[in-house]
Amino acid sequence: WYFKLSQHHAWLIEYLEAHPSFVQPDSRRNEVLGFLKSVKLEDLCISRPKARLGWGIPLPFDPDYVNYVWFDALSNYFSVPAALGDPAAVAPLGQYYPVPAVSQPPQLWPADIHVIGKDIVKFHAVYWPIMLKAVGAPLPKQVLVHGWWQKDGAKMSKTTGNVVDPVAVINEWGLDAFRFYVLRELDIGPDGNWPDAGFKSRCQAELAN
Repeated sequence: WYFKLSQHHAWLIEYLEAHPSFVQPDSRRNEVLGFLKSVKLEDLCISRPKARLGWGIPLPFDPDYVNYVWFDALSNYFSVPAALGDPAAVAPLGQYYPVPAVSQPPQLWPADIHVIGKDIVKFHAVYWPIMLKAVGAPLPKQVLVHGWWQKDGAKMSKTTGNVVDPVAVINEWGLDAFRFYVLRELDIGPDGNWPDAGFKSRCQAELAN
């Protein structure tokens, strides 16, 4: 089963150009626009055979197939507010099936901001807004893309163990020192780097002294 992603290609380009704050920082917005203007979006396969992927979400209209990431993962942003009765999330669904009213529903949608890593920009800045437009739902107000926080110049990995334990740093240096360094060195957008020696030097030179 395919989601007709290609039908909304031109609309997404127009939307991104008309709403420059939707994807931030500008470098990531330009990255998405560059991708859209250089590649023609194809329809997106959103299913796998149930016999091969038993843990997937069953498709109500085809028992032999299940829904598959990223389509099911992205929809959780919206389906949770809808399940809680948020009026803005429930309204677009009424045209497809009855949605029971909820007393004192929360107002969660549209999200003010999605904070995501740079390696999943395409899913959140291409697939996700098109999915919402197709169902007639409001888009989140912004997708904010951050780079990787590296340790000694390499991407942090629990497997290799090159990670920063914030609790240990705070216990030794204090919460304000930790906050200061994160804001001082790890900018939104580009990759940031945490060398232990650099942290100590920065805190001693700019805080202690």
